[in-house]
Amino acid sequence: MGHEIGIIENPKKLDDASRNLLEAELKAIYFVPTISAITAVVAKGTGSQWTVDTDDGEYTFRILGRDALKGDEPPAIEITDENGKRYKIDDYWDLDAESRDLTSDLLPDKVVKARYIRSGSSSRSRSSGSSSRSSSRGSSSGGSSSMGGSFIGIR
Repeated sequence: MGHEIGIIENPKKLDDASRNLLEAELKAIYFVPTISAITAVVAKGTGSQWTVDTDDGEYTFRILGRDALKGDEPPAIEITDENGKRYKIDDYWDLDAESRDLTSDLLPDKVVKARYIRSGSSSRSRSSGSSSRSSSRGSSSGGSSSMGGSFIGIR
């Protein structure tokens, strides 16, 4: 960002114009809006332009590519636009179906894997003790693994 050049001990003592400018700059740098819906994603060159609804209103921004989405803590996703502004999605799987469809090709691998691990473990625990159905899709060894579950290929 920059180097510290001073400290404002009491922002309330600033005149209105200075205080408003300070608050706007701090918000632009540090506030991370939470995305509640994605209304449009339009491909533009190697990146895409997004229009989203957030807890701070509607935003339109451009990302440079799939690497702009970080899924290090699934199911949360952090998005960084071309100007370095950050946005977050607390739980990708809680977004509406249309929002997920618009972004499915850009989804970080960790978020996808976490979804299938989570849903796979919950389905195994629900069906434990009952082996009336099994799937052999995506596995040459009948679908079983050392973990006791079936694996299905995901694009």
